[in-house]
Amino acid sequence: MNILDFLTPKYETHFYLSTITLRQAFEKFTIHKYSVMPLIDSEGKYVTTISASDLLEASRVPRMTLKASEKIKVGDIIVSRPYQSLTIDSTIEQVYDLLLDQSFIPMVDSNGIYMGIIKRKTFLRAFKNKILS
Repeated sequence: MNILDFLTPKYETHFYLSTITLRQAFEKFTIHKYSVMPLIDSEGKYVTTISASDLLEASRVPRMTLKASEKIKVGDIIVSRPYQSLTIDSTIEQVYDLLLDQSFIPMVDSNGIYMGIIKRKTFLRAFKNKILS
């Protein structure tokens, strides 16, 4: 099995650019209904993951207004539980071990460029199919 078989490519995923504002991030979370999303920089490199609770925590500062939330960049928010990424040349064992703790793995190339994600659900279904066939 090749780990690329499990990859959901970047163009099929939702992610944030590190330059969007807190307000824009809240809007995206509201629209897409995800609890965690990858964060990439302007060069396309994976930075971290950010969660809805990270956004809520960032908005809990005194006197937070809509206008103030337009000045905070998501790349500047402290992340409580960053997801570890793997490179596309990682092993199946590394993917398995990391998916025990994360619902998905951000995948990057050798230069750190975000390539997409491997979802726990996709990985488990493939193993189930292999075992049952």
